[in-house]
Amino acid sequence: MLGRQGLSNAKGILQYFCKNLYLQRDLLTLITFGNQQVDVVYNAKPAPKSFDSVLRNIKGGGGTPLREALDKVAKLSKQYSSYTQALYVLTDGRTKETVKLPHLSMPITLIDMDNNAIRLHSVKKLAMQLNGTYLHIEQLQCL
Repeated sequence: MLGRQGLSNAKGILQYFCKNLYLQRDLLTLITFGNQQVDVVYNAKPAPKSFDSVLRNIKGGGGTPLREALDKVAKLSKQYSSYTQALYVLTDGRTKETVKLPHLSMPITLIDMDNNAIRLHSVKKLAMQLNGTYLHIEQLQCL
C-alpha cells in the first residue's frame, strides 16, 4: 500500500515515463494493482501528450495482488511480442502473498517506493528473483 506521498511520487514517475514515451512515439500499457484488484488502465496505445486525466483516477490502497499483476503482464506481453518491451514496477513491496513469478522475457526495473525509516528490502529481493534492476525512489529524485 502506498501512502499519500508514495502515490503522489508514483504518479510523478508515471508522468515522466509517459512524457518520454510520447516524445519517442512509443506505445504504453499501464496496469495498476492494489485493493486486491489488477486493472489495465491504458493498453498498448501511443502514449498521450498529457496523462493527467488517467493519473487522476488512480487510487492507492492496501492489498497488493503482485502475482496477479505480473501474470497479467506476461499475458499481455505475448499479445505484443513483436514489439520491444520493458517493464517498470513501482511498488513498496508489501504483499502478503507468495509470489510465484512468471517468466518475463523483457528488461525489468523495480522501483522501490518505500520511504519508511525501517525498510523491508522486499523490492530488492523481488528484483533479484526477476533478474531485474533495482532502483529506490530516492535514486530518481533528479527526474
